[in-house]
Amino acid sequence: RRDLPAILAGGMSYQFSPKFKLSTTFNYYFVEDAAEDSLNGLDNDYENGLDIGIGIDYQITPRILAGLAYLRSDLGGSEDTFSDLEYNLDCHCIGGGIRYSVNEDFAFTLAGGHNIYDEGHGSESFENCTYNKKIWYFGLGAEISFR
Repeated sequence: RRDLPAILAGGMSYQFSPKFKLSTTFNYYFVEDAAEDSLNGLDNDYENGLDIGIGIDYQITPRILAGLAYLRSDLGGSEDTFSDLEYNLDCHCIGGGIRYSVNEDFAFTLAGGHNIYDEGHGSESFENCTYNKKIWYFGLGAEISFR
């Protein structure tokens, strides 16, 4: 059994001008309080996790919106929790995108980002293992409004 943790989340945004908006986000994961059973003898001694993010939107033209964001994620894992089956590495996430509004009811979005994970090292039977990764991702979306 492995329950999902409770989450305390919040965020806010501030419109500096008609063209600039700044947004923040905060998530606190109560991992230590979630019920966990031992998984094949692996250590499940996670600490609580935390995400903190900031983003900015810029309205280039009435039809084009660009955004850029950063997120720092601390998932609460440690060398005692890393294995070949699970390695929740902390990471830095950078993303951006651009949205083109064809009209009030239809828009396209092109976005992408890069996650840079902190390196982790296993312990005990996984002591010779080093865990790290970097991920690039891209997305294309369409938004349709039915009013």
